[in-house]
Amino acid sequence: MNIFEYVNKAMHGEISKPENPNQEAGTQPHHTLKGATIPAALAALYAHAEDEEARGRIAAAIKKHPDAKDIADKEILHLLFGSRQQAVCRTVAEYSGVTPEAAATSLAASGRAGLEGLRHHLGDKAADGAAVARYLMMQRKNILEHLPAQLQLGRILEKEDMEDVVHKMSGPFSSVIQKIGEIGDASSGNTRE
Repeated sequence: MNIFEYVNKAMHGEISKPENPNQEAGTQPHHTLKGATIPAALAALYAHAEDEEARGRIAAAIKKHPDAKDIADKEILHLLFGSRQQAVCRTVAEYSGVTPEAAATSLAASGRAGLEGLRHHLGDKAADGAAVARYLMMQRKNILEHLPAQLQLGRILEKEDMEDVVHKMSGPFSSVIQKIGEIGDASSGNTRE
């Protein structure tokens, strides 16, 4: 079970299929609160994987709180979104048709479940920032393919590569496109994962 499936199950989510990146915004089957908050919280964790200080804060939170349910909403939202938490809550609220407060509560619950997912999958290594980063990088596709493009979370968090439609696609053709992108990145000295 990947981290998205773990959190979706823990949150009693109803997300079974990734968002179709080729489908126009607003025509997705449903814009549920959990359909926004689960991938948004996990995407925020993923976004921190490349930043040594941020992933260290994630590992420290896991170590400090043996049970993530003990982490206050404010603390987990700050850990996930920092100074951008109000913008994220507003965007999720608009997307799912709820109040920003309801969005914040669900984002916090999704974030706590994400930390529990890291602990579940990594065991004692969840307190090691480098192990957290490696695991989240491996989970990139599982996380980003469920992130609704309409949220534009990559723009809000200043992580534009999260909006890369190619990484939300699946199937044999998209695998070829992704491999071409990786070859291009490698030749230019950039890495995606």
